[in-house]
Amino acid sequence: MERIKYVVFDVMGVIFEEADDVANLLIPFIERECGYTRRDEIQRRYREASLGLISARDFWVGISDDYPKIQRKYLDSCLKVDPDFFQPLKR
Repeated sequence: MERIKYVVFDVMGVIFEEADDVANLLIPFIERECGYTRRDEIQRRYREASLGLISARDFWVGISDDYPKIQRKYLDSCLKVDPDFFQPLKR
């Protein structure tokens, strides 16, 4: 019998509590912290970054002059690991 080598988990709504990180976390964070309010542009940039078409740096250029600090602030303050996620890891 072949052993399972890898188990892949979805991130948003599985590992992290929030399922829609763009609408519920990223956009409000950028509006609050950067004063950038072009939601359609944030969503476009996020989609491009998610697909690997642009880098994280390119995502933040024009939104904030404080890269990489602003990215770290977003990741550290907005993304919360779902405590229920750890139970399947133990198995």
